Amino acid sequence: MNSKKKGVILILVIIAIILLIFGILKLKTNGKVSEKEIRCIAENSRLYVSKTCSACASQKKLLGNYTFYFNITDCIDNQEECMNNGITRIPTWIINKEKYTELHTFEELKELTGC
Repeated sequence: MNSKKKGVILILVIIAIILLIFGILKLKTNGKVSEKEIRCIAENSRLYVSKTCSACASQKKLLGNYTFYFNITDCIDNQEECMNNGITRIPTWIINKEKYTELHTFEELKELTGC
């Protein structure tokens, strides 16, 4: 492998590590949201994920014991539904007919849903 390829791989690894750290920090800043607010968020949103997506796994981890409240669609198992809803990136939240990609804390979801 030439040094140019090694450099590109190193840059990609560094970017991946930075994104992972950002995701972890974002998850750790999640504050207090009541179970009633979490149910409200769940009733007013839909989450699209993939089994092979590490950010999706992090988003589901953020939901923790409240995952069962949420409408979560796996785009590997439901490709047609995801295509029909214009899902091109995951995780994607649909809230009030708007798409929001990336990880979101309960506080962010609370604000987006108006809960």
